[in-house]
Amino acid sequence: MRKRGRPSEEAIPPISDPVWVEWSDPLLKFLQEQPRTWLQLEKWRKSQSVSGFRLRNCLAWLEDASLVRSEGSGKAVKWVATDGSEEIDDGD
Repeated sequence: MRKRGRPSEEAIPPISDPVWVEWSDPLLKFLQEQPRTWLQLEKWRKSQSVSGFRLRNCLAWLEDASLVRSEGSGKAVKWVATDGSEEIDDGD
């Protein structure tokens, strides 16, 4: 019997798959309204019937695409939509 829960890595589409645009668009629109805390993202996720697994992966995809960034630290972190033109700081 298969365990329920998080899908296997094979079920996660590659980052280049256009499905990420479709899956992440509602989250991006929500973040474009104003910066959001993790608690606010969790409340939104539940109201939209989105799994926590998908929320985290879509947030990561949006960050990788430079469409969202996090600000702050610890419990004061907020996610902010960007205009997509920000350069990624690779630490160099």
